[in-house]
Order: sequence, then structure tokens, then C-alpha cells
Amino acid sequence: MRHIEIRDDRWVEIHENRPRYVEAKMLSITRRYWRHSRFYAEDGSLWRPEPVEGHELALVGRLLAHTINPRRTLTMSYERIGDYSLDTLRTSVQHGFLGVLAAIGDVEDEQDRATEFGIAEAANFDEVFQLVRVHPATQPER
Repeated sequence: MRHIEIRDDRWVEIHENRPRYVEAKMLSITRRYWRHSRFYAEDGSLWRPEPVEGHELALVGRLLAHTINPRRTLTMSYERIGDYSLDTLRTSVQHGFLGVLAAIGDVEDEQDRATEFGIAEAANFDEVFQLVRVHPATQPER
């Protein structure tokens, strides 16, 4: 089942399935990036990710995170937290898309660019998913 992941209204990422394993930088792990992430499933359900284990870093791990920041693989689980409406999905993706534009420094006429992107006119999950898929800036690094 396809999902659209939105983090902090700043990043948008698409998945063909909820990822069982995620590779993340250690600094992101210390900041618990997953707490601000939501997965919008094509069946209208809303999910919150959580690492199964291995996300608690010892002092040495926290020091490494703030110096060389290596990557670590986490096993993820997901908790269903409810359902969403198409309007909620469109709004969330649009905010995420604006955050992506701001993060890459493309701040000129962000609102107009998001409107041109066509999210507000998407009629269903599939259209939103396809619009996100074609935009290269919506696949962030963890």
C-alpha cells in the first residue's frame, strides 16, 4: 500500500510500502525525527512511525552524532493513529512542499509555486501521490 510521509510540514517523501528499515543519520536519531513524521496511506489511514529498538544512543554515540554523524539502520514499527480527509492530505502535502522549497533555498514565490504544482486541485490520493512523485525536491535525506 502506498504512503506519503510528511515530516514537520517541511519534508515530503513517498513510499510504495511503509519502510520496515530506515537508514538515518545519528543526529536525526538523537533528535527523534520520527516523532514529527506521519504516514498518509492510500486507504485513508494515518500512521505514526517508531523505531522498534536501537534508537537510544550512549554517550559515545551522541558524541559521534555531533561530530562525524554516521548513519545507522533502524527497524521501524507503525501505529495507526486515525484517518484523514483528502483536504487534510492536500493541505499537509502543500505545507510540506513549501517547506521543501524553503529548505533548498527556492523561496521566491513559494505559494505560487505550490499552487502551480497542482496539489490543491488533486481529486484523490493517487493524484497527490503522482504529483509528489514527479517533483525531484520532495525526496529528503534523513
